[in-house]
Amino acid sequence: QALVGAVSHTLKPVKDATLETYHEQAMGALISVHENVEPLVAAAKTDPVALGQQVTAVSMPFNRLCQDVVGAASNTVDHNSQVAMLKCCKSLMESMIQLVSSAKEAGGNPNASQSHAALAAASNAARSAIQQLSAEMESASSSSGALTSMVEGVEEAMMTLEQPLSETPSGSFQEYGYSIGQTARWMAGESQKLIAKSSSNPDALPGMMESLGGAYQSLVNDTRNAMAVTEENGVAVALCRSSKALGQHTTRLLLAASAVHGDPTNMDFKHGLAAAARSLSEKVSDLLSALQAGSRGIQACL
Repeated sequence: QALVGAVSHTLKPVKDATLETYHEQAMGALISVHENVEPLVAAAKTDPVALGQQVTAVSMPFNRLCQDVVGAASNTVDHNSQVAMLKCCKSLMESMIQLVSSAKEAGGNPNASQSHAALAAASNAARSAIQQLSAEMESASSSSGALTSMVEGVEEAMMTLEQPLSETPSGSFQEYGYSIGQTARWMAGESQKLIAKSSSNPDALPGMMESLGGAYQSLVNDTRNAMAVTEENGVAVALCRSSKALGQHTTRLLLAASAVHGDPTNMDFKHGLAAAARSLSEKVSDLLSALQAGSRGIQACL
């Protein structure tokens, strides 16, 4: 069910623990599963008395592992990483079911050579599935960490829009407005470049995404200053509202670009990126309109 939800973009975050906690618990459970594979194989070959205990030992951490992988995937912002983790977990589950079945078939009989061959194949498949899930968890943790940092940077900047400044800015509304206009227009242009690079050079996307996130944070700083120096409350409200909307669509663009970076040939992801870029450009236009309403003097820079 979690895999279906991830594929259809409907997987809801499980908030019983943090992403880091889910990741650590999943890796701990994965190590426990791995450590119990060899004792299970040994018992299946030669020790029918210990076989039942080893089946229990290898099964006990597996339920916890599945829960933590689902928890980690549900709190991972990168869609591709979500799907990959859950697919690896599903493959491991299937491999472990086959391993336990093969172990029971061998039954601890040292003379069951045919069963031993099947057992060896099943154990190799299980070890491979464990390695794949471990690698995917580590990769997802790294890539998700970078994307999460970008998204959190944008969201934290958005939250500061309504926070008062500790000191009155020294610049004028026109100066801050000019900087806002330049940054906003750059962001709109960069969003279009993302679409082009998604086909010609997908590896360039993470660097461009980071630049976009940084540009938005800079824009928020200028917006806060402009809001502080304007004498028109309606202008300040409009700037705050339009800057927040731009931040929301910047986040949407970052997530869409990340999805394309993970799977550059997926046309649905590319369509999503194009739609996110269009939406961001629309929010840039709204912000520029708010600036224009704020001061006639700013029109020269628009």
